[in-house]
Amino acid sequence: MNAIQTYRDWAKTLTVALVPERMADARRHLADAIKIYGNDDAYDRERTAEAIIAGRAAFWTMATYHDQWGCNVLRRINEGMSVVEAIAKYPKLDHGRLLGTLIPLNTKAETELSHAYASQCGLIRDEFELARRRVTNCKARAA
Repeated sequence: MNAIQTYRDWAKTLTVALVPERMADARRHLADAIKIYGNDDAYDRERTAEAIIAGRAAFWTMATYHDQWGCNVLRRINEGMSVVEAIAKYPKLDHGRLLGTLIPLNTKAETELSHAYASQCGLIRDEFELARRRVTNCKARAA
């Protein structure tokens, strides 16, 4: 496979990942994220589905049940709290690490997460970059 073909495949995958406005797309993104990160949890899946149905920013996480704080942040957000409010509940923890576990499943989530990175960590993470989390195992790369 040559570099041009690889780039085209990557661009096609990313373009598909950036059109999550339909409920069916967000649900598919949820299923994909669960498959990629191997961390299905019935309770969190239900809360995430409720956020999708309500039209709120919906997230999944790279965290497993061993990461209590990452899972708690996910639950708070999917129950209606903003990303900034959710991580503010844990002032002694590394907010960048908590934000790094979140996988946005729709455009609202991408935008909210991008703003949280800017306001809480002073980092620029654009929506384009954040959308890649649901199609690429970022946890494996970081390890």
